[in-house]
Amino acid sequence: MKKVPFDLFEEGQTIYFDIPRIEDLEKGMGMPITTIVSKQEVGVGFCLTALQIGLRHHYRKGNKEFYAAKMGEYFENDGTLGDVITPIIRAIMGSGIFGKEAIEKIEKNVAENSESESDMEENSKNV
Repeated sequence: MKKVPFDLFEEGQTIYFDIPRIEDLEKGMGMPITTIVSKQEVGVGFCLTALQIGLRHHYRKGNKEFYAAKMGEYFENDGTLGDVITPIIRAIMGSGIFGKEAIEKIEKNVAENSESESDMEENSKNV
């Protein structure tokens, strides 16, 4: 298990997923982690569920409303959904459940998706 820096809400925070946390994520999403990752089912709902689980060592009582407010504040300060998704995916990969080769592939997909999201956000600011 690898702790991944998550400084989006507060400096010095980390996010991680071990096997029990992966199981909680699967329950929260209603599908196996392999389905979530392979179909890239990673939107706002995924983030809200994953943040509750992956950051529980920082915010013991954080619920979806708490994380929705945190994300909203982050977005108001020019943060993006891709910024939130990237460390979550890195932390899931850091659990080791997919092996090292999968980590490289997912990292590449996350980077590509973040770039296309950045382009969409830039275009929306120009409207």
